[in-house]
Amino acid sequence: MELRNIKSFIKVAEFENFSKAAETLGYAQSTITTQIQLLEDELGVSLFDRIGKKVFLSEKGRQFLAYANSMAKLEEEALEKLLEKIRMKADAPVKLQEKGKGAQLDLTI
Repeated sequence: MELRNIKSFIKVAEFENFSKAAETLGYAQSTITTQIQLLEDELGVSLFDRIGKKVFLSEKGRQFLAYANSMAKLEEEALEKLLEKIRMKADAPVKLQEKGKGAQLDLTI
């Protein structure tokens, strides 16, 4: 399950419109459509009821939205913690270790 698809789902649910969600996220509308279709295929349910250009969360979509918001929040928290650890170790030297033909950067946290 791709987190970018989940984030697109959250925005479509927020705006009830694929085009507005695409504009906000900086994607083409067709990209949002594809992401939602992939997510629906993966989950095996329709997340939206579509009426013209307006979309509304289906019952399954409303249920999934709570999980989607939790996943997006967890990603944000994980990134914050990782960046915090990186900042704390910013003064530590970065080691280059030679392996095979090239060198590998060791950024162990």
